[in-house]
Amino acid sequence: MLMFGGLVLLAAMACLGYGLAALRLAERLRPGLGRAVTVGDLGLLGYAVLGLLATMLHVFVPLGGVPAAAACLAGIGLLLVQWRGLARQSGAFGWRMAATLVLLVAACLRLGAMIPGSTSGHFDTGLYHLQAVRQAMEFPLILGSANIHMRFGYNSSVFPTAALLSGGLPGLAGAITTNALMMVFVILAVAQRALSRGDGAGLRSTLFGLLAVLLALFTPLLILRVWAGTPNSDIPSALMALYAFHLALRLSDLGGVVDAAAERGGTAALLAVVVGLAVTLKLSALPVVLLMLLPLLAWRRGWIGGRDIGLGVGGALAIGLPWLAQGIATSGCLAYPQPSTCLPVPWRINITVAQSDMDWMRAWARRPDAPPERVLADWSWFPDWIARLDQEPSRVTFLLLGGVVLVLLAARLLLGRRLVIVADLLPRAARRDMLLLQAIAVLGIAFWFVTAPLVRYGQGWLVLPLLLAIAQAAPVGWGGSSPAAGVCAILARPRWRTGAALALAAATVVSLAGQPLRRLLDTRPVTVPEVAVARHGDLAGIPIHVPRDGGQCWDAPRLCTPNLRDGLVATPFLWSWMVRDPS
Repeated sequence: MLMFGGLVLLAAMACLGYGLAALRLAERLRPGLGRAVTVGDLGLLGYAVLGLLATMLHVFVPLGGVPAAAACLAGIGLLLVQWRGLARQSGAFGWRMAATLVLLVAACLRLGAMIPGSTSGHFDTGLYHLQAVRQAMEFPLILGSANIHMRFGYNSSVFPTAALLSGGLPGLAGAITTNALMMVFVILAVAQRALSRGDGAGLRSTLFGLLAVLLALFTPLLILRVWAGTPNSDIPSALMALYAFHLALRLSDLGGVVDAAAERGGTAALLAVVVGLAVTLKLSALPVVLLMLLPLLAWRRGWIGGRDIGLGVGGALAIGLPWLAQGIATSGCLAYPQPSTCLPVPWRINITVAQSDMDWMRAWARRPDAPPERVLADWSWFPDWIARLDQEPSRVTFLLLGGVVLVLLAARLLLGRRLVIVADLLPRAARRDMLLLQAIAVLGIAFWFVTAPLVRYGQGWLVLPLLLAIAQAAPVGWGGSSPAAGVCAILARPRWRTGAALALAAATVVSLAGQPLRRLLDTRPVTVPEVAVARHGDLAGIPIHVPRDGGQCWDAPRLCTPNLRDGLVATPFLWSWMVRDPS
């Protein structure tokens, strides 16, 4: 367990190094931008840079071995060289460097400890996640790889980035740190903002962020405990969507604050980057793009400058365009499996295969025991879908949150203005912004429901209206006055920040102390189910395997696919190769 915590910490150090380099470049274009960037945000920026580097390197070389080791060591080297920059970003939010490091190490160890027991909880990890990561580690980019296995056409930056985060180590240990790593950075970012301002500004976004973190850690909302050790795209994309809403709320909360101009501009730019990152992690996060309406509104109100938006959009495009090109290279489509986005390139996947994949994805989410032609023909699947909601592990969480919202609304209706809520402390423009955020959340839910309404795919969207309502309507005073500013002033003192870091460290020690010593010191490699495979010919001299039973390959020899189509043609292409379906 401690080994995986150490690996998460090393990955965090590499990301922080790249994040500091990215921030240094951005501040040359927009001085003062760093005022909005927490240490957690540095990690997210670094992860985005590492993903961009992985996408570009993969065109030329496999991402395992030497390239992975060099990339990770370079990131750690950048961190050591720019150590003072890390202290500066920590100090920008009033945090001492020691408290930040304690919080970082404690979060890495605790979340890393979840990895060993959760490496085989996600069905799709055995179906194609591990094979996609392994393929990136062992082969350069293969044009038309979706023809080998249609799921290789699912475009996510998780897989090449995970391959690069393997760090050159044998096995998969370093490659499965993504979920823990992203959670660590969000915890750092939310905690540093929560205890940064003594005037109470940002209270709404703080409540939202803290609630999102607590729900992710202690409820089945993101299924973190079951999926933490798998390189899936569900957790990080949902987490980035929630974090993007946190940043949007922060931008709105600081709208009328005189001394927050630099932080507003930096938050707007950071929001654009997080939105871009969320979409590249998983295309189902696409509705978060609508959050860019908030920076546009802030610009019209004179809160931020146009270059703040331009810098953020430029960063998002720098992340998104190579990712888009990667999708075209693997499947021939802009947004696989949507057939209408497929382009007339030689390696394009067969349109009928793409349509079938999309139909099965939509049908399985609605009713997994029936073929698409039956499920998608009408709404007969809906009653059974509703009935299955009672079996969802997160049902209690949603019921409790819904109950809290109803209580808050009832209290406001009954007590009126005597009960002071968060919304009463906000200017009118910021209160109106909540209507826009709720509308975007509802549109996100609609997008999820129309595409693939499996609850585990949409829990991040489903919880948003509830979290937004709680953050807006939480009671903070009585009789026309609120002690919120005074309480925030107390919590913003250095001793409280240090206390919060030490509290998390103590909780981590207590939770780990309850584990057997042998388990804590276990250094065995990642264990996943073993699969019996059969040789099924070759492509360009590379053996192709298929599982003897079932549809999962797990970590079987590459290349392994449960859906191999006959008649595929493999031809050399530059330093790699191209797979075509003659039909």
